[in-house]
Amino acid sequence: MEPSSFWERLEALPWVEHIAITWWFPFLESVHVLAVAILVGLVASIDLRLLGKAGRTLEADRLLVELERWAFAALLLALPTGALMFLTRASHYVANGPFRLKMLFLLLLGLNLLVVRRRLGSVVDRSPGAATFGTAITCSAGLSLFLWCATVFAGRWIGHS
Repeated sequence: MEPSSFWERLEALPWVEHIAITWWFPFLESVHVLAVAILVGLVASIDLRLLGKAGRTLEADRLLVELERWAFAALLLALPTGALMFLTRASHYVANGPFRLKMLFLLLLGLNLLVVRRRLGSVVDRSPGAATFGTAITCSAGLSLFLWCATVFAGRWIGHS
């Protein structure tokens, strides 16, 4: 049977089919889950610091520099492994409600990050050892925690719908 949609044609690529039917899929899934766990843990640490709920004795600027580097590395593992898993059932995932929710949450997280980085940069530049942050930053940190939890829940829900 000839693949009819763009997504089905992607699924039918020989290397994508190979991923889907061999040890590659569980390997990629394991790396993805580990990378997401590390990423969410690091982001939660940053968000809790911005909320003033953890690490209040640590200088925010130093903590952010250290943790963001590792969070970015985890993101660099999570994105390609997620994309490769997506390709194996692309036509299913594009119509999957939880997958769409996960993508929406990730988009909102990206927008939230842009807002936080812009506002936080000016605060840290003015007072590097700041112990507290403005309402906008703390609200963004709370939103980030919520959206990351929602993203994890949606990601787990994908396989069960």
